[in-house]
Amino acid sequence: MKQIIAICPLFFALTACPASIGLPPPPTDNARPFTASGNEPGWTLTINADEMIYVGSYGETKITTATPAPIYEGKDRVYSNGSMSVRIAPGPCADSMVEREYASRVTVTVKGQTVSGCGGAIYPPRTLTGTNWQIIAIDGQEISDPRPENMIIFEAAAMSGFIGCNRFSADYTQKNGVLRFGPVAATRKYCPGILGQNEAILLTILDGAPSSQFDDEGNMTLRSGNHTALLARRY
Repeated sequence: MKQIIAICPLFFALTACPASIGLPPPPTDNARPFTASGNEPGWTLTINADEMIYVGSYGETKITTATPAPIYEGKDRVYSNGSMSVRIAPGPCADSMVEREYASRVTVTVKGQTVSGCGGAIYPPRTLTGTNWQIIAIDGQEISDPRPENMIIFEAAAMSGFIGCNRFSADYTQKNGVLRFGPVAATRKYCPGILGQNEAILLTILDGAPSSQFDDEGNMTLRSGNHTALLARRY
């Protein structure tokens, strides 16, 4: 089950600053691995209960080593052995390449070289303006073979989208995690089968002043009544 991140009262304001949510617990056999990444040169890190996997220099370097017991230095957590040293510190940490903020700042030292980046939970965006979301589930049911064009796109005061049949758009406002959409305008093409069902449910959600929640993977869920729509993959 994905963890839901609490949203600060000024979440949607451009001046909002997410408070640190602290470090997640060390990965266990039943936990999702801790992941981190950085740029120039590009690198990724995965820490699970048994091993740490580092891929650096855009894939030219790969090191897999056993996960040592963590050592705590103040608020930082450190994993260190003869092959690799990893320091995880509370964020927030901004990755400008993908326009995301993460809960942890991460440094990795391998073969005498130290790289820095971000990892852990993804903070909710400070504003929806300028963000695109791929629709991957409707009413709790995953969309089979979701297409890149199945999107909701947020501009400064207007939203537009497509779910496989008709295109739709509406004005919107946002306050304290609640989205309110103006009348939704849509084309009137006939939508047979599951396309029509999904589109009808989605339009019902948008008409119902949905609340928004974000999990630690950066996915957004809109909730309105008994219906939910999971939106993800900011493009």
